[in-house]
Amino acid sequence: MPTESATARAQAIAWHIRLRDGQAGHGDEFADWLVLDPRHSTAYDEVALADREIEPALCNWANSQTNDHWLGLAHRWIVRWRRAGRLRAHRPPARRFL
Repeated sequence: MPTESATARAQAIAWHIRLRDGQAGHGDEFADWLVLDPRHSTAYDEVALADREIEPALCNWANSQTNDHWLGLAHRWIVRWRRAGRLRAHRPPARRFL
């Protein structure tokens, strides 16, 4: 059975997601929820702070995953074309004399 603080934290997470995603029409309900119990505002503040702290790390991780993915695809493409003989090392074109 969850404790009251765990329940307040779960509710704070739900409120944070609703408000962060811009779901309109919840302002009065949120204010009423905050007033019900002092633990609600504390839990909400903790959730909001954790979200602000983790967001840059998640963005950096997502960017590194995306870059690794695209770099891997580019490398595989180059290797396949080289094996097929369609992509030569960069060399200046041969000079032709008439």
